[in-house]
Amino acid sequence: MSYRRTSPRSLWIAGLALLLVVLAACSSPAPATDPAPAPATSVKLTADGPDGLTIGVVVSVASTPSQGAQWREAAQGAQVAASRYAAGGTTITLVPVNDKGTADGAKAAIDTLAEQGVAGIVVATSGSHLRDALQHAASLNLATLLPYETSAEGLPEHSWLTGPDAQIGDQRLVEALQQQNLHRPYLIDAGGGDIEGLAPVDSRTFAAGDDPDRLARRLAKVQRTGQSSFDAVVISGPAELQGRLVAALQGAGIETPMLLTSDALSPAFPAAVAKAGGSLSGVFVTAGLDVGDAAALQSGEAGRAATAYFSAVSLLAADPKATDLLGQVPFSSVAGAADSRSHDAVVALVRAAAAAKSTEPAAVAAALAEVKVGAPEGLAGPALDFSGPVTVAPEAVRVLSATPDSPAVRPVSPKVPSLYWYPTT
Repeated sequence: MSYRRTSPRSLWIAGLALLLVVLAACSSPAPATDPAPAPATSVKLTADGPDGLTIGVVVSVASTPSQGAQWREAAQGAQVAASRYAAGGTTITLVPVNDKGTADGAKAAIDTLAEQGVAGIVVATSGSHLRDALQHAASLNLATLLPYETSAEGLPEHSWLTGPDAQIGDQRLVEALQQQNLHRPYLIDAGGGDIEGLAPVDSRTFAAGDDPDRLARRLAKVQRTGQSSFDAVVISGPAELQGRLVAALQGAGIETPMLLTSDALSPAFPAAVAKAGGSLSGVFVTAGLDVGDAAALQSGEAGRAATAYFSAVSLLAADPKATDLLGQVPFSSVAGAADSRSHDAVVALVRAAAAAKSTEPAAVAAALAEVKVGAPEGLAGPALDFSGPVTVAPEAVRVLSATPDSPAVRPVSPKVPSLYWYPTT
């Protein structure tokens, strides 16, 4: 792909090219002096806690674009956590429930899990359909951990975000533009709303039923005529719509960097780009936690924790009896998407039960409010502090760029479109 400008796009491409060189070295035979993934800490996890711990996992198998189905495969990280505890001699029972991406379904899922006697719930979905269900869970003294929801507004007692909230994500995207000397962003609001702190040169809204090609042609004309010309496109909204828009913009010849809100981190985003005929080799930037596959290539504690997680993913994928959360397909078919954020939410609940020395929901929820967990306790990602509703520290939220080339730290299917995110320096 050619670029007509050398600044600022060249800075993005140079960073991407450097990472591709590193990843190529790590995924093919190389001399002993080449970098390699950090040696893992033990794949096994142990917990000095009560017997009979049961944890609920809420997923949305299908939904409208903004109501959580994009995370259904990422949620398989919860299975990895349970398998690691089983390897260490601790049985953790996961009870998955499909909330169907609706408010009524989410509330019914909470009731089902309460009847099953769960100690706490990993809500591995997102969207406005969760609000009443979270309030209902709080009334039952059930702790709810949300690794993929990004709004802390209105969270009830005993509910925590275990990923970043949208406010800090917006801040990182604005910082990314400033750092790369991009001053004329064009905002496409595909349902995610405005980006706080962003001053776009112009903006358009895009709904699920709109024609992305028509919008892309309009923006290409703007670029050609110089009227309200832009040096970056920012897309705010669910993964499916972001993917369709990216493919359309590429098809219209728009080559500017594309900054995306956090749904782009879901497996649904690259799938949507590929389905619409787009390329995964574009310049994509978002904000989130450094928990992608490339994290295992780091040195130090973070690299060791990530390597242990991906080793566990590989071991579970090699087990012919292992299935996905709902028991519908072999785990090996979803191993490429299993995400460590759902894994870490399970680990946090296990630690809270150990601290409470109880599986009673109220005791676990009370103990969780005092819990701080990190890599030494089994997390694969950054430390979590449950003293407030947003458990990750702001400094853990990074600007991330993407490559379609796998670091080869876990099994992936060549037939499944994937992106691998790494921190941008």
